[in-house]
Amino acid sequence: MLHHYDKYACEPFYPERDIKALYDNFYDVVFCCNVLNVNDDNNLPSVIYDLHSLNCGTFVIQIYEGNKSGNGGCTRDGYQRNEPAESYREIIHEVFGDSTIERKGNVLLVTR
Repeated sequence: MLHHYDKYACEPFYPERDIKALYDNFYDVVFCCNVLNVNDDNNLPSVIYDLHSLNCGTFVIQIYEGNKSGNGGCTRDGYQRNEPAESYREIIHEVFGDSTIERKGNVLLVTR
């Protein structure tokens, strides 16, 4: 049963919510929802490295897959990669190393 929790929100595109301010704490779980899929190939590795830098045991990474075509492009709200969740496994593995990565639908569960 969850008795107490702290919630911190950060959004990479809004500097007032700087992810670097979160580095000094330990987190049981970090949720990263619909963030990776809006980053192009130039930004994606740095966002994953930022996640890896957090002191956390489990990461729940939700991916909005769009049309799953793999053809990224501009949308009304910005950018969308349109890639299935499985396509993120390789780059996450490169950054997180020996961590366990499980896929459940459009969610990747990364456990250190």
